[in-house]
Amino acid sequence: MKKMNDRKIIFDKTLNIEAYIFSDGTQDFPNHFHDHYVIGLINNGNRTLTYGETKYYIKSDDMILFNPFDNHDCRNQDGSLLKYIAVNIPKQSMEYLTYMIKDKNTLKFKYPVIKDMGLAKQFEKVHYMIMENENEMEREELFILFMDELIDKYSKYKSLEINNENNKIQTIENYIIENYDKIISLDILSEISGMNKYAVIRSFTKIKGITPYRYIETIRINKSKELLKYNNDIVEVALKLGFNDQSHFTKTFKKLTGLTPGEYKNIFK
Repeated sequence: MKKMNDRKIIFDKTLNIEAYIFSDGTQDFPNHFHDHYVIGLINNGNRTLTYGETKYYIKSDDMILFNPFDNHDCRNQDGSLLKYIAVNIPKQSMEYLTYMIKDKNTLKFKYPVIKDMGLAKQFEKVHYMIMENENEMEREELFILFMDELIDKYSKYKSLEINNENNKIQTIENYIIENYDKIISLDILSEISGMNKYAVIRSFTKIKGITPYRYIETIRINKSKELLKYNNDIVEVALKLGFNDQSHFTKTFKKLTGLTPGEYKNIFK
């Protein structure tokens, strides 16, 4: 386990998840999304969470449940110091869990913020066992039991079909996903979608809940995390993913994750 000032983070190979603790932090996290599920618990501190178009005021004992690609931002509300524990679960792992537990394809959490003291206590115990690398069989068993109850109470099942709300925005999204490592401009997005660039910004932000630029940033950072896991050079990762230089990459990475690329890379050594 690596300790980085006010943060601790590990990768549990058995469960295939990241577990981490943020403590004594006041950092704001701007509008972004994850390509994985996030389950977290606030131990201390007051925060304002904007999830899509809805604002929540979160505090101690609140649990947060983020679905992949759901945009959100989280900001310090009153200067209080944050203590927060969480796990990141890859989509493939969640799909496997959902299939094994409920015989379904995949799921979507119904609410981004819940108050459930019983589940919170279970989560604290499971999280502690992961962070301390305690008995493998027991922690896997407790994790599955926790997920079983969480899925039962606070999720809905859905198919894996893509919901095409707007064909033009879907075209833009597909282009970004396929070309995130290249130079992408509003002119290019305008050309491929058949919309003027002002309509691109307005429509994309309305439908996706995040601006095209921030969407591109988030995709690049999510991809960079995969490369850093395998000990790739930070400068090479930055250039490979279309960042101007290492400084730009580091600034963006920390803005969206709370860690520097070097700190994140050290987790997997």
